[in-house]
Amino acid sequence: MRTKIHVDKVELIEEISRIENDRTFPNRAALYEAVSVGVWAHSHAKPLTSAIIGLRMKEYSIEPNTPKGKRGRTFGPLTEEQKKAMQAGRRKRVAKPLPELRIVTPENRMGLVEKIEAGSKASALKLMCLQCTDYHVTEIKHCPIVSCPLHSIRAYK
Repeated sequence: MRTKIHVDKVELIEEISRIENDRTFPNRAALYEAVSVGVWAHSHAKPLTSAIIGLRMKEYSIEPNTPKGKRGRTFGPLTEEQKKAMQAGRRKRVAKPLPELRIVTPENRMGLVEKIEAGSKASALKLMCLQCTDYHVTEIKHCPIVSCPLHSIRAYK
């Protein structure tokens, strides 16, 4: 059972003001961390973490001078470094022919094979279930094999 760690509101406000007067912070997470590593935070029965500091500030509606951090990238054009990082992080989908799959799959299900070759994971799941049931969609709907790892995400439910 968790117990709430009590933090005195006045003391917390004083500590935040003292730390913000010493230096500035890029975001509130950095402020919470600075408060949590200070002597004041370690003087409690259980040392205060940055998460506890943040929770208590929110609970007591304390608005520090430090601005909230911004999520995502900043506005404006991308730098060359950012462009290169984005291009390196992109996965390139290369269509790989699957000759064995084309041999065993019936002609009316070749559309799924083409989607799989293009990188579709959903189509791969559908085809796995279809192969298991000898290509009977109604059998997939009533699949009794609950130990199958695909059972909860099977298609045609």
